[in-house]
Amino acid sequence: MDSQYPGNGTHPQQQYQYNMPQNQPPGYRPGKGAAIAALVCGIVAMVLPIPVLDLAVGIVGLCLAGSAKKQGYPGGMATAGLVCSIIGTVFAAIYTCVCTCAACYPFLGAATLL
Repeated sequence: MDSQYPGNGTHPQQQYQYNMPQNQPPGYRPGKGAAIAALVCGIVAMVLPIPVLDLAVGIVGLCLAGSAKKQGYPGGMATAGLVCSIIGTVFAAIYTCVCTCAACYPFLGAATLL
């Protein structure tokens, strides 16, 4: 009798699909939370006046935007978060390098005199 059912002999009604989301609210999209968080991190990275913190927030925003894209979020929020995070991270990196070079410049001149 079990030979008429394919697989392990269970009835077709007992086979479950594990990739289908269960009990999700209407309008739920995978990756939407990560996309919103990426956009917020990108905006904060562009606006915050502390360059070291901008780097950290921008990198987190890049990771979240990549996660949202990987989860298949179709909206533009993930793209906007990615772009804002890139802009904030690049400007923070440039500003950090300029400030570090300006702070170390007096000591570099003293080292060449030795």
